Amino acid sequence: MRTTATPEGKVKTNIKRALKARSLFHFSPVMGLGRAGIPDIIVCWAGKFVGIEVKADAKKSPTPLQIQAARDIAASGGIVLLLHAGNWSEFASRALASPSPNGLEEFALLTSVGEDRV
Repeated sequence: MRTTATPEGKVKTNIKRALKARSLFHFSPVMGLGRAGIPDIIVCWAGKFVGIEVKADAKKSPTPLQIQAARDIAASGGIVLLLHAGNWSEFASRALASPSPNGLEEFALLTSVGEDRV
């Protein structure tokens, strides 16, 4: 039986293809086997920890657990990006052309002072 991907699943697939095209190491954590709130995709990009939280569209907000995980990751020097159907292609074309994840603040789930953007 053929299944149809969810809108969020389609965005995840597109992001993973873009990461693979750049040969960036990435994986999706197995949900339910670790800490709640972990981003959907984990990337090692030029030595920096980058988490990518994926939503179907801009109307969907991260959960409180996802926001807390993003704060914890930022406190450790990493960054968590919030990507959805409306911004992933810009991320893929512009940000993935960069050799490092610097300059990705507009896609960040948290502001530079640690406040969530939602």
